[in-house]
Amino acid sequence: MILPLPYGVEGGAARPPRTVIALIAACAIAFALSNRSDTGAIAKEEASLERLAAWELEQLAASDRVLAGERERFPSTLAYLAAGAGWRERIAEAATRERLEGYLSDYQALTVRHPFYRYGLVPARLSLTGLVGHLFLHGDLLHLFFNMLFLWAVGAVLESDWGAGLFLAFYAACGFAAALTHAASMPASLEPAIGASGAIAGLMGAFAMQRARSRVRVILYYGPVRDLLVPAWVFLGAWFLEQVFFLAMTSRIQIGVAFGAHVGGFVFGAAASFLPRAWVERSAGGGAG
Repeated sequence: MILPLPYGVEGGAARPPRTVIALIAACAIAFALSNRSDTGAIAKEEASLERLAAWELEQLAASDRVLAGERERFPSTLAYLAAGAGWRERIAEAATRERLEGYLSDYQALTVRHPFYRYGLVPARLSLTGLVGHLFLHGDLLHLFFNMLFLWAVGAVLESDWGAGLFLAFYAACGFAAALTHAASMPASLEPAIGASGAIAGLMGAFAMQRARSRVRVILYYGPVRDLLVPAWVFLGAWFLEQVFFLAMTSRIQIGVAFGAHVGGFVFGAAASFLPRAWVERSAGGGAG
């Protein structure tokens, strides 16, 4: 497996990226706090409910292709039941429906206790809390590490170019745009989306447009480890095409990765990247006059 890890830009930032550091610290704190809740026990309970619900539904789906096809569009049986995708009408036996309703009720009670459902982005229940909160939540250490690595690689230079205020506003706008793209692609989903990757994808799109010729420092792992300098347009362009490919491959199936948010954030960041640059140039011109 080839694993490229960006960790900076040739030449680096002109000044310390305090906003980027603050965002990384906020994500780390949110990760620590969210993991203080008993998410492990909740996950075990959810896994037990999933096994029971999946067994019941598999018996029915064996003789009902429509039911089987509908179930395949969701990452879990519980997510399918929660979406209310017509399964009640297709199940004739009242006792089976009641058991599935019971699993669903227990699952919904679990989600109330889980920080990802309370503060994450749930497309079917869009809220300001979810739009903001999901940017700071991460599922595990690897999820947090990779997102923060990409944030550091491109964010430090953009903050230096634009200033802290513009950078933070642009980061939030990219995060919201990515989140809304994800929600629009699956409006009925009750599965929470978490992570800063949509906002960071927006920064990557802006970087690709504003600093296409800059060279990104990349550690390439494929057995041996190599430290390379790769043109931004090559590295970020390849990353974007990869996201588009996976989005196309999973357009009808939820697999736990919001590729739509990545694509939406990148496109928004690329399209809007001229705004902070124009503001900076206008401010510089006004100051000189």
